[in-house]
Amino acid sequence: MTAISTEHSSSINALEFAAWAVGEINSNIKRAQLAEFVVGKALGCLERYHEEWNAFDLEYRKQRIEVKSSGYGTPPFYPTKLPPKPKFDIKARRWAWSNKNQEFLGKGEPTRFSDVYVFAATIGTTRETFHPFDTLGWEFYVASTEQLDKLFPNQKTVSASALESIFGKTNFVTLRAVVDKAIGETNE
Repeated sequence: MTAISTEHSSSINALEFAAWAVGEINSNIKRAQLAEFVVGKALGCLERYHEEWNAFDLEYRKQRIEVKSSGYGTPPFYPTKLPPKPKFDIKARRWAWSNKNQEFLGKGEPTRFSDVYVFAATIGTTRETFHPFDTLGWEFYVASTEQLDKLFPNQKTVSASALESIFGKTNFVTLRAVVDKAIGETNE
């Protein structure tokens, strides 16, 4: 990582800013952004920069992909005997912002605004085993929004264990094929 200079300077270095802004990758907010990046890399759809507050996280094969992240007690590494189990937000929203159209989407009825959800969990439980930049340090669960609407129409969260029992678990290498399958089922 780029070192951050403490000297006064009239110029600003983009890499230095990135190191400062993302330095604590162990936080839940940064893990969420990293999860979007990791999924985008696996799908090969990182053609644009990260957009804040968009109705969905990635676009892949003309499908809207929502990425949700969690972890097995990943930082701040809770001081408990048993680390928390990953759970993910799946709450339907009444509105969402479209960066493309520069307008709010939704008509007041709770809706999930994507076509496919990718749930990404880091698997390290200690600072020594938490390796977010290693693709082996992640596990993924994939579901079409149609499936979530049928199985969990009003549910706000879902556990990794529930997702795994219904949809199975995948890794970085096979994630694209699993997402392709979910897209195929959505378009049938």
